[in-house]
Amino acid sequence: MSKRDEYIEKVKAQLDETSAQITSLLDKSKAQVEDVADQIQQGLTTAAEKMQSAQDQAKAKFDEASKAGADTWESVSDQLDEALSTCSTAIAEFGTTLTDAIQAGQKSVSDAVASVTSDSSDTADDSSSEASSEESSEESSEDSPGESSGQ
Repeated sequence: MSKRDEYIEKVKAQLDETSAQITSLLDKSKAQVEDVADQIQQGLTTAAEKMQSAQDQAKAKFDEASKAGADTWESVSDQLDEALSTCSTAIAEFGTTLTDAIQAGQKSVSDAVASVTSDSSDTADDSSSEASSEESSEESSEDSPGESSGQ
């Protein structure tokens, strides 16, 4: 086999390997992003349910206060104020949950990118060290004694 054919075969094998690496890394990163999105969605759903429940309770207390008589409206209004405060707290917690979820998602994505990049560079290092060792063994065989060195 000629040097040209050997070179073409070697480069084709490297291209096939990088193609497989790219596919693997894209699949890994897609799965990690989906996991992060699921975690964020679960946290937001829980916070949204809590916020909605607090609002429903505040509405119920409002209905009760609006129907209360002159002698009971003050005690019901205190309960309504407390329900509104709980609703405001739930809204603030939703904002915090959203911010925390986004930050956790960003960290997870950063970790995933670092992992994917690390996996990629490890494989690339392996491929380049294999190529280097092949090249050095080819060079040493070319410089064997008895051959002309161009002098």
